[in-house]
Amino acid sequence: MKNIARYRNERALTQGELASIVGVSRRTLARWESGKVKPRPNHLVALADALGCDVIELEAIETLKDARRAAGYSQRAFAEVTGIPPGSLAHIETGRAPIPDPSLWARILGRTTVDIQKLASGAIEARYHLLIEG
Repeated sequence: MKNIARYRNERALTQGELASIVGVSRRTLARWESGKVKPRPNHLVALADALGCDVIELEAIETLKDARRAAGYSQRAFAEVTGIPPGSLAHIETGRAPIPDPSLWARILGRTTVDIQKLASGAIEARYHLLIEG
């Protein structure tokens, strides 16, 4: 989770200062920054608050596929859980089809509906740019 270090450095905070704000040891924060250990959801929220960013920015999740994988779902498993055929799921993740129920995806993936909508919009925008720019 190298984004933690990036945001921390942008805010001119030491590891010790940020760790104190979040309520963990400096060693724990260092392990998060190195990617050796992932912060618990409550710590991610505290980090995002302290750093003035969204949780999704800290996790470096840039696509719906990233969010699905971060939640531990294969494409087939997620398709089963949502009732969406795998081929349709691929179209949604790549911006070729709209996301049918962002709130369902948010609940399953442990995200907010706004986060899911941002990721879906990003996929559509990326697809648009790919088509325009060739």
